[in-house]
Amino acid sequence: MLRSSNVESEPWLTFFWNIQNFSYCWQKNDECIHTPSFKAGLTEKTTWKYALSPREGITKDIRYCMFGKCADGSRSIDVEIDLALLAEDGSILQTTPRERKIIRKDWVWASSKFVKRDEVMKTKRNRYLSRDTLRIRCRVWKVDGKTVTPATFYATTILRITTRYFHCDVERFGALQSNHDVIYVLSSESEDEKAILKVGVNREDKVTISINFFCKLMKFLVFQSFVVDTNDRKIDCGKSEILRDNFRNATCTVPFDKKYLMDNKNSYLKNDALSLFLECSWCDGFFCCGIERISFGRRHIDNDLCLSNSNEDQMDSAADLKKDMGFLYTEGIFTDVKLCTPTTSFRAHKAILSARSPVFRAMFATDMKEKIEKRVYITDLEDDIIHKMLRYVYSNALEGVHWEKAFKLYPAADKYQIMALKRKCSALLKSSLCLNNVCEILSLADLHADEDLKKAVQDYAFTNEMDVFASNKWTDFMKNNVTLAAETMVLKWKRKTDKVMLKVNSVK
Repeated sequence: MLRSSNVESEPWLTFFWNIQNFSYCWQKNDECIHTPSFKAGLTEKTTWKYALSPREGITKDIRYCMFGKCADGSRSIDVEIDLALLAEDGSILQTTPRERKIIRKDWVWASSKFVKRDEVMKTKRNRYLSRDTLRIRCRVWKVDGKTVTPATFYATTILRITTRYFHCDVERFGALQSNHDVIYVLSSESEDEKAILKVGVNREDKVTISINFFCKLMKFLVFQSFVVDTNDRKIDCGKSEILRDNFRNATCTVPFDKKYLMDNKNSYLKNDALSLFLECSWCDGFFCCGIERISFGRRHIDNDLCLSNSNEDQMDSAADLKKDMGFLYTEGIFTDVKLCTPTTSFRAHKAILSARSPVFRAMFATDMKEKIEKRVYITDLEDDIIHKMLRYVYSNALEGVHWEKAFKLYPAADKYQIMALKRKCSALLKSSLCLNNVCEILSLADLHADEDLKKAVQDYAFTNEMDVFASNKWTDFMKNNVTLAAETMVLKWKRKTDKVMLKVNSVK
């Protein structure tokens, strides 16, 4: 192994790869996640790609690799490579020494590194998986000393996550016999997401909660259950993480035995009913996996990473506040109102809802039904959307949200006039515009009279007019949205006419 004499020299190529929702990776037994190929170099063309195995070999540790090959079969390139795992602030958590490799016409295993799975997922999770995102960097140096233009590549892989919440009351809990299960059929918004819930008492008098989901596309399931006491506080019963081949074994155990619950029934049972709150999240594949952008030339220092001590202190204070506010919501401390859907309820605080939403403020400031009953009934929003809206209200956090969730969150933000959330959803929708969603987002913008979002969608459609207006989606859209489609086509014609007139006038 050789080292470059100039350790601090600028790399020829730098590759960043972020894997969002990493804890939901389902791959096992050396199966890998891959990036698309990075094509680099003008005179010396090379191709590179990342691979990551979430559960490698007997130890089931995480292995990440970089592969490279030379596009010109008659040539080879001498390089040095290092790999690193990064924290969210860009600091290095783990790195390999620079290693010399010769890149030829066939794929070469350029560099690889193992990291303990327990370290990433448990003991140092806050560092490795901030926002549930694993961040990998690879740098490549040329050894021949020739001057090259540096290039930086940014790739992102997002695992698609679905979350459902269920509320269940186990009636006549005191009569529940050992080794006998009470069975419930749980259903959600989708007919394809049915589940069987079993609650029972085992031979050790422990209360067990198990769930069996019937969803063909499900690859990895996280099942978390809570006992809700008589003061509406949630008591964590643990989390069960299940790979696709073992979905029948998603089981959690209540931290108290049945005798303890019966002896303290005034604290835990309402009319001899044990109240349960269930959270089920699963991954059914990739939302996207691609190269976001490429930049050439020397990388400039990010001013955001060069903070003064006072700015760092301010950021730490803001982070602490967000964490504490989020804790208020997740733990349900001193709540005084419930947001109720047909399937569950979310505990909240009137003061915080009122501070963030003028709609909630009006509800609680007057003698409306919501103030008197201390309940807000919501029937037009999914449970997961309400949960994400409340998470944002309390912590300003909008994590793990792709365009489909933003599409559903936007009406919620508009309904309750949470303007900052509405702006963030709008920005996410703008950045996610593609042929598959342009019609849906245009319709959404028009429905909510959002001229800024509407203009962005129409601009995208005009820029990509050959693809958009010739698509089957646009044909269907015109049939169902005659006025909006006509308005868009007239605007398209007007803009083209204006361009022609501008050219004519410039010639004169």
